[in-house]
Amino acid sequence: MTAAQHTSLFRFTFPSAESSPLVLLDLTDLSDSRQDNASVTVDADTGRMTGNGRFLPSFGTGNYVAYFCADFSGSDIRDNGIWVDSRGSAGVKDLKISRGINGGGPLPGGAFTRFVSSEPISVRVGLSFVSSDQACGNAEAEVPTFDFNATRSAAVSAWREKLSPITVATTGVNSSLLTNFYSGFYRTMVNPQNYTGVNPIVSGDKPWFDSFYWYEPRPWTWGRELLTCIFKHLGPLSFTATLPHSDRHSSGSSNALGSSEYLRVSRLAA
Repeated sequence: MTAAQHTSLFRFTFPSAESSPLVLLDLTDLSDSRQDNASVTVDADTGRMTGNGRFLPSFGTGNYVAYFCADFSGSDIRDNGIWVDSRGSAGVKDLKISRGINGGGPLPGGAFTRFVSSEPISVRVGLSFVSSDQACGNAEAEVPTFDFNATRSAAVSAWREKLSPITVATTGVNSSLLTNFYSGFYRTMVNPQNYTGVNPIVSGDKPWFDSFYWYEPRPWTWGRELLTCIFKHLGPLSFTATLPHSDRHSSGSSNALGSSEYLRVSRLAA
C-alpha cells in the first residue's frame, strides 16, 4: 500500500492456484462508527465503485461524510456486485445500508469484484469530503496510471524532504530508539491536515485545515486568511483547535476568546 495526497493505492498478489480472486470493499470503518444510510454503486463494466458513509470522528464531537471512488487495474473482471453480512449478489449493483439493529455495531456490507485470473491487482481509492465525483477526480489526477513504484517513490521523496532538517549520529544508537525518534518527529507533522478544496465548509482555494491549533506558529501569509475563514464560517476560534466539520467543538475548549489571533481576526473579519 502507498498513497498520494488524497488517494490510496493498493497492490494485491494472489496464489497462482487462485482461480477467481475476490476484492471486497467494506463500508464500515475500523472503529465501527458508521452511521445510517451508507451507500455504494458498482459499474458493471469498469468495476468502479463510488459511494459514501457518515462516520464519527475519533476525537471530538459531531460527524462527517466521507466519499470514495475505487478503480481496479490488472486482470479482467469476472463479475461484481454488492454484499450484506454473509450474502452477496452479482445481480445487484447499488446498496444503501443502515447502521444495524438492536444497538449493535454497523451492519457489515459493501461491494465486491471478482477477477478472471490470479495476476496482481491494483486498487486505487480516491477520497473527498465533498462528493464522489471529486474523489474520482482526485484519484485520476494524482495516480493516473496505477504506477505503484512511482507513487511510492513520490511519497518517500516528500517525507525525506520533510525529515531532511534533522541529522542523527547513529553510532552506538539502538535501532529501536531511532525508530521511536523518527516516529515522534513524524507525529509533529500530523496536524493540521490540509483540507483546502476538499471540505464541505469552504469551497475553492480558500485555505482550510483540520485540527488547526491557534497557538502553533504558522506562516502569516496564509495563516491570517485561514483564521479569517474560520471566524467567518464557524465563529470565534476555540481555545485549542478546529476539529473535522464540527462547529468549534474541541477537547477542553470553552470557545475562549483569549488568543491574540482571535483579537486580530475579529477586526479583520468585521
